Amino acid sequence: MSDASFPVEHYGIAVKKGNAELLGKINKGLEDIKADGTYAKIYASHFGTESK
Repeated sequence: MSDASFPVEHYGIAVKKGNAELLGKINKGLEDIKADGTYAKIYASHFGTESK
């Protein structure tokens, strides 16, 4: 259950332009934790709802 009084917020990670190695590592890590369910657990524990 979410609280409709809070606005929707979007988050991002900044990586210096041209740093493909770091960007790849971040994207791979996010892909991995989304695939194994860790992302959903973290999201639910901090925001109280399921991630989209």
